[in-house]
Amino acid sequence: MNQPELRDIHLPDTIAWWPPAPGWWLLALLILIMVFIIPVIIKRLKSKPLNKLALIEFRKIELSFQTHQSKTRLAQDISVLLRRICLSYKPRREAASLTGPQWIEYLNTMTANKFFSDQLAEILFNAPYQKQAEFNAHELISSCKAWITQLPRRIKE
Repeated sequence: MNQPELRDIHLPDTIAWWPPAPGWWLLALLILIMVFIIPVIIKRLKSKPLNKLALIEFRKIELSFQTHQSKTRLAQDISVLLRRICLSYKPRREAASLTGPQWIEYLNTMTANKFFSDQLAEILFNAPYQKQAEFNAHELISSCKAWITQLPRRIKE
């Protein structure tokens, strides 16, 4: 009688390391997202829009005006704030040297609407340097507030 031959145990082939299983692809994608995208999202969430920061500063000027009621000081504070805002949005060489009508035209071109009329331009030119300035403070405040709210949220790069 023929006896069947016993064979040795056959082990399965070793698993190749390439191509990786789908789980490894998902893990690699997740790591890339964490390394590159999450820091950008966090930076965006932490940074406040420039127009919101400017509006906060403007509200401080408004509150200060309500206590001191000096129109000259109001004009000085607003003039300084407008200059700071422009320097935040545009390069220094563009905005810092502008004076007079070029300055007002520059302010008006930063938004879609023209908020600073010739009368307001005269107030911004002269009132900060007068001892007792006389002008409609509420008109200046409302125009500046409207201008700030129309500014873009961030610097366009």
